[in-house]
Amino acid sequence: MSELRKSIDAYNTSAEELYGSDDDFYRLAQIAAATSQDLAALERHFGFPLPSELKSFYETHGGLKNVGNDEAHCFQIPSASGLVSKLESANSKYRSLGLTDVIVGSWGGDRADLVEAISKDDAAMINSTYKCIGWYRGQEMLEGATYVFCNSGGNFGELFYHQDDLESAVEGLLKLRRSGLPEKQTLDDVLVKAIAKIRQSMIDWG
Repeated sequence: MSELRKSIDAYNTSAEELYGSDDDFYRLAQIAAATSQDLAALERHFGFPLPSELKSFYETHGGLKNVGNDEAHCFQIPSASGLVSKLESANSKYRSLGLTDVIVGSWGGDRADLVEAISKDDAAMINSTYKCIGWYRGQEMLEGATYVFCNSGGNFGELFYHQDDLESAVEGLLKLRRSGLPEKQTLDDVLVKAIAKIRQSMIDWG
């Protein structure tokens, strides 16, 4: 069993212990595996080939989302087809899967402060280089989220954005623009650590 699968099972066990085995609302859901057509459709929105590890994640796990909970101690990493639907729906708030575009889109398109804080050239470079696959939330609830992203080299990272700390998010985005990702991280590295952190936060919160 993979470390990611073990982490998902541990999170769900803790959710059952805290909220009861009859309530699936807080559990991480079983998501259908991506098809080759799903991956091809998503790749067209990436602008570069999907990293092999990301393909494997979608083919094995489908995505990483809670059954119902989307406010705290939860994950919003949609399936490949779910990401495409977000982009292609008639009322979509997502201009692209670029990192800054997804941050803005996840707030209903209403993050003028972030848009104004980064030049159009910097935003365009960030969006073309880093593609965001979703986010997760801890105790900050709906006031912030940590966004998970990758580059064309198959390196993964995350960026925290909080509505009351624009400066830190802008600093992080511009650092990515100038220096790139600081270290090689796999998607499993990022998600296993994230699930452990959110699981413990959920336990502490009670």
